[in-house]
Amino acid sequence: MPKLRRFRTVSLARPLAARTLWLGGILAACCAAALPAAETKKILLLTYSETFQHPCVKGEGGGPSLVERTLTELGKKGGFDVTATSDASRLSPEFLASFDGLFFYTQGDLDKVGIDKGAMKSQDRKLICDFVRSGKGFVATHSGGDTFHQWFDGPEMKEKPYVDMLGAEFTVHGPQQVARVTVLDKSFPACSHLPASFELNDEWYQYHNFSDEIHVLMMLETAGMKGEMYQRPSYPITWCRTYGKGRVFYTGMGHRDDVWTNPMYQTMIVQGVLWSLGGVAGEAPANYREVNAKARMPEGFTRLFDGSSLDGWKSPQGAAFELKNGAITAVGGGKTGDFFYASKKLKDFELGVEWLVGDRSFNSGVWVRSPELFEKEEDMLPRAFEVQIQDNRDDQHRTGAIYGLAPSTSLPSRAAGQWNEFRIRCVGNKVTVFLNDAPVTSFEAKDERAREGYVALQNHGDTVAFRNIWLRPLE
Repeated sequence: MPKLRRFRTVSLARPLAARTLWLGGILAACCAAALPAAETKKILLLTYSETFQHPCVKGEGGGPSLVERTLTELGKKGGFDVTATSDASRLSPEFLASFDGLFFYTQGDLDKVGIDKGAMKSQDRKLICDFVRSGKGFVATHSGGDTFHQWFDGPEMKEKPYVDMLGAEFTVHGPQQVARVTVLDKSFPACSHLPASFELNDEWYQYHNFSDEIHVLMMLETAGMKGEMYQRPSYPITWCRTYGKGRVFYTGMGHRDDVWTNPMYQTMIVQGVLWSLGGVAGEAPANYREVNAKARMPEGFTRLFDGSSLDGWKSPQGAAFELKNGAITAVGGGKTGDFFYASKKLKDFELGVEWLVGDRSFNSGVWVRSPELFEKEEDMLPRAFEVQIQDNRDDQHRTGAIYGLAPSTSLPSRAAGQWNEFRIRCVGNKVTVFLNDAPVTSFEAKDERAREGYVALQNHGDTVAFRNIWLRPLE
């Protein structure tokens, strides 16, 4: 019997007859929403793996994998046919023309030869997005979010077409563990059978580059989770969206075999597939901004800037900052210097700051733990920490680096003209920086730099806007 860990409203420690009735009810609900026989649709299950192959997509002895067996059986109940392959080279306009939807349990870049040898041609990658945009369905689970990291496009080569379509991109995961998931939209067909919240043992992905266009269905509650990557506000773990004329459904759950054999998960997958194919109704209005804003201001967080007043902020250096369009804006060409939140010194804390630049060369930064309200920035540099903003520099001085102390390990910033977010954690002598939810820098000071101090925004001569500045004390 598949085991579901500690559901609030459901216990599998019931007598066998009761469990059979409950599981039967779940599967009956799945069958009730099946497509009419005359409308049987065809989906292509792709399990190509570049650098890591999940056990659930690895067939034993040349036989079908757990995912292939499960989805095929669910298709029989739901009224859709499944064709499975791990050969991405088969994707062509002619081959895709016979399908109504795609189901990705993929990993890595599908145009690079890896564990699976049938890589697709790089020039054919756009077929996937074009297929969905034309009105087809797309479903991805778990490492379908760990796919096409190196597919860049656009004038600055900062756009990621697959990530834009899916709605977010995997960054890192911690140890497998039991975590709580909250269901936000029980009216959506893939969620209607679920309790308001539940706990599940799985491998939990963290993401960045969330699209404002997604409709969040479920949130991963990070409070109490083990691992530094989860020391952040709760975030989406299951969502859907429209894409052109098509529909996209994604869930980060599904690493473990016992998740795939879980009837509640199976029902969610069937309903997600049927919705993507247009077989069941379900609205998908964009709600990420609203959900994200609420998640990032849970109990214990306070705003340092509310978008309407500069109360509490000052510049002893007379630096040029102004309140403009709900943001604190460093005035390009004006007097350089720093704008301090002068109301109090801070010790251990988590700081969130959104920022926007008009060009990748623009230079600015966010200061933490300045022991004084310095009148000269050069006096602050050896005694505080500056988290740099400037994309077109080397890793020691680019966005996310702690200037002069620690390089950024990656550059997940968005294109110029789009808002980015820092999360900066200061605990003891350690400073950790997240850029758009991706961990990019971690540094432990060995010198006598301050263990408490002020935060400040920098004007280095370019126009840079800052908004949604929040703080959570960690003392």
